[in-house]
Amino acid sequence: YKDEYEVARLMLSADGVAEAAVVTGDADPDVTWHLHPPMLRSLGVNRKLRFGRRSRPLFAALARGKRVRGTWRDPFGRTELRRTERALPGEFAAAIDRVVAAVGRGAISVDDAVAVAELPDVVRGYEELKLRRIGEYRTALAAAVGRI
Repeated sequence: YKDEYEVARLMLSADGVAEAAVVTGDADPDVTWHLHPPMLRSLGVNRKLRFGRRSRPLFAALARGKRVRGTWRDPFGRTELRRTERALPGEFAAAIDRVVAAVGRGAISVDDAVAVAELPDVVRGYEELKLRRIGEYRTALAAAVGRI
């Protein structure tokens, strides 16, 4: 999923730099990223910040920091969103186990099982939007599993 570590990696990726070079016509483009980090938003910063060439070492360090993702050392992992995201795979796996068992005994069709398997696709967006969509996903998943 796209967390702070993944965004940093994508910003520094060779593909991203190559795309910026094509767009600007410059082999070494001076790119400025406009970001609104959730951590700063929670501290009351209500605008996007500009990060330019001098920010690259910061983003490189952040990209390498993905090793702490999901551990107690993850400074971004304590938010409601990150805690919720970590719970989703286990919830989904349990639901899929029930769905597979129901297909096996003929209680639901394969098409219904596929519809349940596609439910995680609604979990998109950032922050409040993503939390709202997670709520919608959980409601739909509970309803689908409840019909089994």
